[in-house]
Amino acid sequence: MKNWDTFIGLAEKHGIYLMPVGGYLGGNDWFDMPILADSGKALDDDCLFWEAFAGHFKDNPAIWAWDLRNELLYDNESHMVTPGEINANKVDLKLKDHWSFWLEKRYGRLEAMNRVHGAKFASFKDVPGSVKFIEKPFDICACDFRNYLNDRGYEWCMRQCDAIRSAAPGQMIVSGDNTWLSPDQDLWLANGFHNRALHELFDFITFHPYPA
Repeated sequence: MKNWDTFIGLAEKHGIYLMPVGGYLGGNDWFDMPILADSGKALDDDCLFWEAFAGHFKDNPAIWAWDLRNELLYDNESHMVTPGEINANKVDLKLKDHWSFWLEKRYGRLEAMNRVHGAKFASFKDVPGSVKFIEKPFDICACDFRNYLNDRGYEWCMRQCDAIRSAAPGQMIVSGDNTWLSPDQDLWLANGFHNRALHELFDFITFHPYPA
């Protein structure tokens, strides 16, 4: 914390505003899919981090806003600069751990879901879902899974936003996103963190366009 005190103190001294970005505790700073997929202890630890970190700097005028993570999305494979490999099947199972419960809550009865999906699944657990980007605008099952991921991402963000607002109520929270998550882009380009599903949680949103 001493280094952060020095850094943020220098920013305050020179009139520079900061948007500190959270990382993955015990993992890669930018893209750590196994930790992001864990909505249990990993998420609990994230909330404790924000309570301590944001709370420590809650009155510092150099903090313009807090950014939960850089360019959030759910995936089951290594992402960009992440070194090494991860167990895709393990991450996939984590991301789908509430999928059948989500379907049951949405449809109530298996017969109702099968009628809407035009399917004959024997149980809610039999319904497939792909974490990878698949654009099927007329596939109700695929659309349901995208909405399930967005609900999961909403809960993940909400818990941390609540922790920050409790610890630092006078500071803003931003979502720093890939350009393809801009409001005019469709649901299929988001894996759990589409702005149309999460916008109410944040004070403002930024996009990161890069020249082709």
